Order: sequence, then structure tokens, then C-alpha cells
Amino acid sequence: MTTTTRTIGRGAAALAGATMLAATLAQPASANDDTAQNATGEVSVLAVLDGSLDGQLGNQHRLTYRTDAEGVAWPAGLTKIQSYYCPSGTDAKITQRWTSSRCVSRGTSYLDFDEDDHRVSSTMRSAVIDGTLTSGGKSFAADLTLVATGEPTVTQRPPLQQVDALVRGTIDDARVRADAREASIHRWGR
Repeated sequence: MTTTTRTIGRGAAALAGATMLAATLAQPASANDDTAQNATGEVSVLAVLDGSLDGQLGNQHRLTYRTDAEGVAWPAGLTKIQSYYCPSGTDAKITQRWTSSRCVSRGTSYLDFDEDDHRVSSTMRSAVIDGTLTSGGKSFAADLTLVATGEPTVTQRPPLQQVDALVRGTIDDARVRADAREASIHRWGR
């Protein structure tokens, strides 16, 4: 009986310690905390846009936007717009991972952006992307909002908080399609 009590006691202590660690990692860090100074809020977006970009790039676009591409050779393919012209009045369309044979590729634009163009709330419940994306001589005005759909998950190695999110908004005159979008908000702790 004593062995069983010790085992249960150790298990409860280990569970309490793990719960406290997870709660600590999930808490927004204060500005004076080393973790806060080294933690970054990042976003990932994969979405289909309907409408015009720069007046010439087609009418449907696949957007891939990743802010944490540090250390990846350019063009990393992590932030880009793939544009297509799909005939109107038909069911020709693109999705996040599929393209109708009736849609014609209008090219891929690898994008540069300013790191200050995205902001993540301290609670990781929302994020915004509002700035200018550039590719060669083209520029695209971004106005996207991400809203968390659940609670952040926490991993220790590497230290990461991540939450799935919905994204809405526009890039130039092209609007995010509601049935073809996924996003996440995350924060790395270093």
C-alpha cells in the first residue's frame, strides 16, 4: 500500500509540474522577461483569392504567406502568389492544392515584405497583416486579419506555441475565399 501511495504521489507531482510548465509557456511573457525579448510572433497563411491583382495577373490566386522563413534560401517559395485565369460562368477554379484544367497559369510572384507589416496579439488570439507585398516592379496592398479558432498548443522542443486561425481580408482587389483558407499564429521561444 505504501508503494502504491508513493507512486500515485509521484505521478500527481509530475502531472502538476507538467501542467505548471505548460501554463507558464502559454502565458504571454512580460517585456522584462528574457523569453519575451527573444520570442517572436509569426503567422502562416495558405488561401485562395478571388479577384484582380495589379489588373493583369488573372482572376484566381493561391497565396502562401510565411513570416518565419529565417535561414531559408531565396526564393524559398514560402511567400508567393500563384496566379491563374479561370473562365467565368463555369465551374473552373483553383483550390489550395488543385487547379482545374480550364484555368491558365499567369505565373508565380515570389514576395518580399517588411517584418513590421504583421503583428500578433500578446494573447495569440489574433494577428494582422497590413502592408505592401512586393515582387519585382509589382506591389500589392495586404489587409488580412487572422482570428484564432481554438487554444494554443505548446511544445517544449523546440519551444513553440501555435494556434489554428481563420483568415479574411484582401490583397489588392482580390478577396480571400471563405471555403479555401487555413492559417496559424505561432510564437517561438528561444
